[in-house]
Amino acid sequence: MSTSRKQTIVVGVDGSPAAESAVDWAVEEAIREGCSLHLVGAYSLPMTGATPMTVPIEVDLEKSTQEVVDDAVARVRDQAPHLQVTTTVRMAGASVALLDAAADARAVVVGSRGHRPLRGALLGSTALQVATHATCPTVVVRDLGAHAVSSPRRVVVGTDGSPTSQDALAFAFEQASARGCELVAVHAWWLDLSDGRLIDVGARTTEQLAQGQRILLAEQLAGFATRYPDVTVRPTVVEDEPATALTRLSAGAELVVVGSRGRGGFRSLLLGSVSQRVLQTAQCPVAVVRPRTEPDAS
Repeated sequence: MSTSRKQTIVVGVDGSPAAESAVDWAVEEAIREGCSLHLVGAYSLPMTGATPMTVPIEVDLEKSTQEVVDDAVARVRDQAPHLQVTTTVRMAGASVALLDAAADARAVVVGSRGHRPLRGALLGSTALQVATHATCPTVVVRDLGAHAVSSPRRVVVGTDGSPTSQDALAFAFEQASARGCELVAVHAWWLDLSDGRLIDVGARTTEQLAQGQRILLAEQLAGFATRYPDVTVRPTVVEDEPATALTRLSAGAELVVVGSRGRGGFRSLLLGSVSQRVLQTAQCPVAVVRPRTEPDAS
């Protein structure tokens, strides 16, 4: 394709309601950013015992997957006839196909669950794998039906002072600027006494501790205002568990942005507990942003 992959948004399609919502989200983003779309469909052979079933099944699966991708292309054309669209259909696991296609993409967009989710699961394995390992931002879109957006329109970003959240902030500012939205920058903190141990905070009061968190947030936001003078920023410091605070603020938001791992995250965990929980519970699309220099230990 002639367009640079950095100007391409990759979308996973499987015909599920969440995947259709992902396509719709990606179309709007591509129009806003002047990007092309690359739609990816994947299939794998069912197993009989330890042996994959053979050629007639493979032909049928490839054909049905191609039909799903063609339907997705038609869905894009209905919304944006002039948008550049390319496709891939391949025999592979869905997460493998998406990660390969998104290696140099601007972003990868997936539905929260495919056609065969585990009963009760809010997040499918493909969405989790892609959000964990993609080197570009991953946007996970749930089938929310008519997603009500509050006024004023807003993008919500979680930040905790870690290097990862700096990359999330940069992405969130880009999104808020492109959308003409307010940006709600959330720093959540709390004193965890659940294990019975006292935390040494010296003579500081809760208000003094909160003031320290406000200063930390202001330091993180410094510089972005100069780069994005068009973005109205609402710094928000709350005494709450981070995932709970972000989920609450996701109601009516256009997008929630989180870093892949927060402060104190284990090096071997490429996706932190806060980002996983927000992916599971947010009431709007969620973008997971990994640091540009973070190695993939998969």
